[in-house]
Amino acid sequence: MLHDSSRIIVAFYPHTLSRMKTFYQEFVEVLSESDLLFIAPVALSARKDGTEEEAEELSQNLCRETGGVFAESDEKMKALLLSVLHRGDVCVTMGAGNTQGIRTLLTQDGT
Repeated sequence: MLHDSSRIIVAFYPHTLSRMKTFYQEFVEVLSESDLLFIAPVALSARKDGTEEEAEELSQNLCRETGGVFAESDEKMKALLLSVLHRGDVCVTMGAGNTQGIRTLLTQDGT
C-alpha cells in the first residue's frame, strides 16, 4: 500500500533504437508520471538498428523531455538510486538488461 509520502522512482533501461523511436512520445508521456526517473542508454539489439552514439543521444533526449537523470552505467544507476531511496519509496526497474542486477546490488547495501 502506498503512503502519502511514498514516491515512485523508476530505473528505465530502454531496449532497441527502433522501438524507442517508434514509441518515443508514449515513453515521454508515461515516464513523466514518475516522481524520480533514471534512464540508462538504449540497449542495442542484435538487429544492429543503430550506434552507441545514437543510443546515448536518444536516452539523453528522453531525460530532457521527462525531467529524468541519465545513468550511463549500472554503477551510476546504483549510486543514483542509493542517493535518493527512502523507506516507503517504490522503486520500479523496467526495460532491457539485467534489472535484477540492480535489485541485487541495492539489497546488498541494505536498502
